[in-house]
Amino acid sequence: MWTKIFKYLSTTDLINFCEAFNEFEYLLTDENIVKKFDVQGNYTFVQVDFVKFIKEKVQYDHIRSLNINNLYWVPRDDLRNLLSLLPKLEELYALETNLSLLAEDMKFYGNLRALAVCVLLDDDMYIKSSSVENHMFLLKRFCLRIVQAKHILSSEDHANLYGMFKKLHALTELWIVGLEGHNGTLETCYDRILCNLNSLNTLVIKINIYNDFDFEPVGMAKVYECNIFGSLSSFKVYVKCPPEKIVLLEDISLLGPCETRLEKAWNALRRRTYRDLPYDVKAAEKIYMTRNVKDVQFEELNFRDCYCNITDITAFWDFLKAPNSRNLKKLRVGSCVLQRKPPPRKDHVIENLERIYPFQDIVENCSKLEELVIASWSQVPFNPLNKNKTKEGL
Repeated sequence: MWTKIFKYLSTTDLINFCEAFNEFEYLLTDENIVKKFDVQGNYTFVQVDFVKFIKEKVQYDHIRSLNINNLYWVPRDDLRNLLSLLPKLEELYALETNLSLLAEDMKFYGNLRALAVCVLLDDDMYIKSSSVENHMFLLKRFCLRIVQAKHILSSEDHANLYGMFKKLHALTELWIVGLEGHNGTLETCYDRILCNLNSLNTLVIKINIYNDFDFEPVGMAKVYECNIFGSLSSFKVYVKCPPEKIVLLEDISLLGPCETRLEKAWNALRRRTYRDLPYDVKAAEKIYMTRNVKDVQFEELNFRDCYCNITDITAFWDFLKAPNSRNLKKLRVGSCVLQRKPPPRKDHVIENLERIYPFQDIVENCSKLEELVIASWSQVPFNPLNKNKTKEGL
């Protein structure tokens, strides 16, 4: 029973439990529990020797997936020593650690199918193509976080960094985080990456939101862009699809005659300045591939650009009241969307306003909502979050 319970809990919880109840330390030797060993950000190891703990307490030869993200204080030699004990390791997540893409590190990556790691681009950093070819050739999923050096990267720096991708022939999924480039060199570098990755199916980039890339020549279409908290950077997700399926979203005519209120709302918003209506990956991919919106189930909607006029507000309402939003989990919306419809006459009574105030219907329809971000602008005349600016308030 204990084995079944801890199979679904984090490794950190298991370690804390075993520390409190020593008689259960045998759980750290159970293959089903430690096969995926996740101790990211575990500050227990600030005081405890991490490698010594693994050697003495854990049946480490059972570990196939190791997550040590954010254990930045563990010395590099200790981490290398640990990896030497895990020759059958297949997944390594080591962001914000002292591991990198040095040749001395890569020799422990030989059996990996998934790798997440940071690289500091400085004068001492040189990625050896021979080490990549010999020790990373099995890699299928790769997350690379670039920690940029103080100096501006030269074309030689980019060539050194991206030259390794020529050797990653098995790569199907690539995440790149933190590299924004200088002097317009980034776009060229991405083209060089994709041209050498014939097996790549998914590319995820975290980059300045104002930059955009067209990867149609290499058979990849953008299906998702997330900037839900309005930061300067956003995640952009590209997937490979048949060339005949790649059509720019703004050129797609999804609708013949409009059949549903959602389709009418889609058309109303698409005629505005919305280049990409942001939604979750599954919904975006289905829209791109089927050119159909009426059967899509949204899990995330991000109306980050909100024009507070009745046409757009009504379109937002129709989105949120549609059956397609019943599984919605994340929502970012402007506060004006939560207001009542502006009254046509000054003497309009509040009873009449309530009949065209859809907030209750939205709440009932979006009952699975877990995250809500409400953006408010001072110039919005009807702001339901500020009673001092409206007569009715909420």
